[in-house]
Amino acid sequence: VRDELNKYEYPKEQIEIVKLEPGAVSAYDDYSSQRVDMNVHGNFFQLMYFLKDMENSRMFIHVEKVSISNKKEGLDCRLGVRIFSEAS
Repeated sequence: VRDELNKYEYPKEQIEIVKLEPGAVSAYDDYSSQRVDMNVHGNFFQLMYFLKDMENSRMFIHVEKVSISNKKEGLDCRLGVRIFSEAS
């Protein structure tokens, strides 16, 4: 998952992936899915680029939970996403 996130076009040297916690993979006949919890930190525009890049990913990513809080040094964004992929 971290490799896929590193392909995005946001200013990587400025946004910080604080936590990346993959959950168990659920396999079905035609696809599989995996829950991933993550925390990222950056300014408003960096977070918007990050979310937009997730939306445009080649993978289907469903955002199940999002929480953004204002901190003195920027914004903290907590995400709970489910990533879907075709069964191989």
